[in-house]
Amino acid sequence: MMYHNPVELLMAFSREELKKTFLENLHRFDDKNLNFWKFALEVSDEEFNRYAEGNFRFGLRKLIG
Repeated sequence: MMYHNPVELLMAFSREELKKTFLENLHRFDDKNLNFWKFALEVSDEEFNRYAEGNFRFGLRKLIG
């Protein structure tokens, strides 16, 4: 998702598939890509926070900096 054309991805996969993949892999995104995909996939703050709290690697990344 990070290195592909977003328009092509949105045409090739359903928004729900992309949202699920994004939320399960939060720890792989830098802040710029994280915010872009959060906006593009219409992920709410509540939904984002719920997945972020359950993602050990994402929480560890935020602690380390």
